Amino acid sequence: MKINNNSKEIILKKSEFLLHNNFKLIEITDATITFSNKKIAFVIGYERYDNVSNINIKFLEENEMFNLGWIAFVRRKQTPLPQNKLDNILELLDYAEKNYSKVTNLQFCQESREMVEDFLKE
Repeated sequence: MKINNNSKEIILKKSEFLLHNNFKLIEITDATITFSNKKIAFVIGYERYDNVSNINIKFLEENEMFNLGWIAFVRRKQTPLPQNKLDNILELLDYAEKNYSKVTNLQFCQESREMVEDFLKE
């Protein structure tokens, strides 16, 4: 699914906190918006063939990627995220802004991934 121009503008506005934290807008495609500070990348995107959106956090030097939707889900006591693609992205950006020092910490993301794996085993 494509991110329409109106949604791109809304997402870019909500992403301004990344610019204030020395991230640069690297790329805008039909389906993704990518910010990076050369160590970490935030890849905001809509799935191509599905009605789903997400933000991935990629630690570039370590070559590890984490799904912010799952991190927010397990860290917020399994509170569901909105089903609407744009609303989901905006809520994830809000979570990332409020928890910036955590979501940009590799250990926090790794621990979150373990929490996700434990949740999925249940």
